[in-house]
Amino acid sequence: MFKFFNFRFVFVLAFIVSFTFFGCGKKEEQGEGAGKGTKTESHKEIKESKKKSGGGGTHGHGGMTSGRAISVRVELAKKQEFKTYITALGTLEADEEVVIRSELEAILTRVLRDEGEDVSKGTVLAFLDEEKFRLKVDKAEADLKKATSDSELSEKDFFRKAELRKEAVITEQDFDEARARASSSQAALESARAAYNLARNELENSRIKAPFAGFIASRSFAPGSYIKKGEALFTLIDTSPIKVSAMIPERRLLEVEVGQEVELKLGKGVASKSKPYKGKIYFISPRIDTKSRSFEIKAKIKNPKRKLRPGLFADVSITTGVEKNAFLLPEKAVLLRDGKNIVFVAFKGIAVRVEVEVGGRVGSKVSVLSGIDEGDAVIVEGGSSLKDGASVKVIE
Repeated sequence: MFKFFNFRFVFVLAFIVSFTFFGCGKKEEQGEGAGKGTKTESHKEIKESKKKSGGGGTHGHGGMTSGRAISVRVELAKKQEFKTYITALGTLEADEEVVIRSELEAILTRVLRDEGEDVSKGTVLAFLDEEKFRLKVDKAEADLKKATSDSELSEKDFFRKAELRKEAVITEQDFDEARARASSSQAALESARAAYNLARNELENSRIKAPFAGFIASRSFAPGSYIKKGEALFTLIDTSPIKVSAMIPERRLLEVEVGQEVELKLGKGVASKSKPYKGKIYFISPRIDTKSRSFEIKAKIKNPKRKLRPGLFADVSITTGVEKNAFLLPEKAVLLRDGKNIVFVAFKGIAVRVEVEVGGRVGSKVSVLSGIDEGDAVIVEGGSSLKDGASVKVIE
């Protein structure tokens, strides 16, 4: 009986050892297979897979990934041709602005043009005691005529005395006196001529004129006011064309040049239905503002109907170039990881990290020059916290 018990014990022990050995082998084999199944495919492998399967979208559900799928939205990459821009907030300024001041001290007798009116260059806006200055011209003209006559007589007398001196008919003293009178008369003539020109200039300055075509922004005095020399009378502005100034980040300095096209749109509260206004950059500041790390640009914008007014804010877009055969993606789809620009492409239920080369920006979108192919399902929402190989679920 003892022998029979030993035989049964050995048999059971052998069975347990055999079962344990074969069971562990299967588990190891299964574990090894699972490891192979979760390996993430590279972007190169994605391309090869797409070629073999005949192309098509890249957001299927054939990948084997572990963990809970993250819901994402995708956008199929499509090559386009588009302009790239720099956008900034600009302030409108008058092309020319001047405060017209009095050069004389007199009474403002007449005002011909008022604030709010458009005027052309040379238009008379007002008069400063024109009659007074006209009388001064008349007097100066009469003085000039007398001085001219006196000078002519003195000159004739001098030449006559010079001939008599040759014949020794007159004394040397008589000759010197004649020469002095001629010289004095000539000086008086020059003085009278200067006084006449000055009087004419004052008469001209009593007529307040517009130095350029523009719009009267303000008038400071009423008729009858006594105006002192240097006092402001009118403010005149020219808004056709109009200037716009904007501050551009220093990192975009090399993208901006004189002559580049600028497009301007007014704020929604000012003119929501207004069409864009166009112009060109004529000035780039040589200085960088140390506080804002930006530089100023100025452009002239066509404003034929003078709808644009100084002081308004406007959105400014500067055309920096044209991208051909590039992809235009939402800015949030392009991420910066480890100093590199990347996007995530959805492929067979997994997120594949792809390094890309970016170009210019167009509003809230960025151009991608290389790294992805046409038709790739680029993750545009839900990708900010993704990792390479993460399980994803594409939603509409």
